[in-house]
Amino acid sequence: MSRSRVLSRRQIEGLIANNQSIVIFDNKVLRLDKWLERHPGGKLPIQHMVGRDATDEIKIYHSAETLPRMDSFRIGYIDGPWVNFEPPISGGIFRPYEGEANMRKCAKTITPILCPSKTSALPGTDGTCNKKGAPPPCPDAKPPLSNIQDKLDVNQLVTGTLDKFPRSCTQVEFMDLAEQLEIDSDISRFPSVDPATQRTIINRYRQLHDKVKEDGHYECRFWEYGKECIRYVSIFALSMTALKYEWYMTSAMLLGLFWHQIMFTAHDAGHLAITHNYIADTLIGIFIADFCCGLSIGWWKSSHNVHHLVPNHPVSIY
Repeated sequence: MSRSRVLSRRQIEGLIANNQSIVIFDNKVLRLDKWLERHPGGKLPIQHMVGRDATDEIKIYHSAETLPRMDSFRIGYIDGPWVNFEPPISGGIFRPYEGEANMRKCAKTITPILCPSKTSALPGTDGTCNKKGAPPPCPDAKPPLSNIQDKLDVNQLVTGTLDKFPRSCTQVEFMDLAEQLEIDSDISRFPSVDPATQRTIINRYRQLHDKVKEDGHYECRFWEYGKECIRYVSIFALSMTALKYEWYMTSAMLLGLFWHQIMFTAHDAGHLAITHNYIADTLIGIFIADFCCGLSIGWWKSSHNVHHLVPNHPVSIY
């Protein structure tokens, strides 16, 4: 398949259905299968971007030297604005594409492992909990959540379900219902995920990003880290002094405070926010997290970065 051809939305859906990690970047279609296990930030950030336009996420997380390398993963282009799919890891369902022979050759013959969407365990009319498909309407159903949730607190909605639904539902099934109520409430209270609203948010974000960059807020003030290091060393020295005089509880409390405080710098190093150099910040993170605190900075990065990529998304709950 030509790397310069334009791929339709349906073709891209077919590639994802064949378990390929397809991400959109600057109108380019990237296939990141071979990079998934090698990604320094872990595979979760990539998995949450499958089927989505990750232009802003990729640019904010990678250096100017790294961005040109994205072109080596290009398998084609898209034409026009992109409407995001729900990634497979969040429950997105994708249909195989059988349109062209060369597309089938390009696709891997691997059975997709899709995470099913969660459904609420609402009770059926016979008093038993229904776990399959869309929940049937309840006899005493209240107005739809979308009509009342702006007026009620989420906790009140969840508590109110105790009186509405039969006791035959197990605790796990009731918690599924409570979770679904919270998701529905978030969908109504947060900005809509429709393409027009999301494009407006993206444009406003890019304006803010440009202003922050122009004002120099991304530039590190190394002297501030110097002052932090003085504080860390002082706390550690006090802990060792207390240990010498056998003030064990005092020493333990100060050592815990030292570990707690110094991990803030490891956090910044994990985000490449100190020197903005991958090797330098990784070494800083390894020294602090692995050597001083006994925490793998590699594990931390692989599990933490995704928290910044899909924060407060009313649907992406995994």
